[in-house]
Amino acid sequence: NKESIFYLNVLDIPPNSPEQEGKNALKFAMQNRIKLFYRPAGIAPVNKATFKKLLVNRSGNGLVIKNDSANWVTISDVKANNVKVNYETIMIAP
Repeated sequence: NKESIFYLNVLDIPPNSPEQEGKNALKFAMQNRIKLFYRPAGIAPVNKATFKKLLVNRSGNGLVIKNDSANWVTISDVKANNVKVNYETIMIAP
């Protein structure tokens, strides 16, 4: 099997109070996005061996990365000849 990812989006909107009716008020709505990973029993956590299962191939001016592990992998820094070539963090599905 493999890891699964779920997103829980929570929006907190403050209630309207009858005591504040007709008065100036400043209210903020808060939104949180929680990333939840489900790892079935028998799947090891991410370690150095996980990264050895990434297959990287060049495609035109870009890279194609295939993840043959059972874990989601997050890549935040890619360099070529010691020059940073990506400016976004990416997640690669198993």
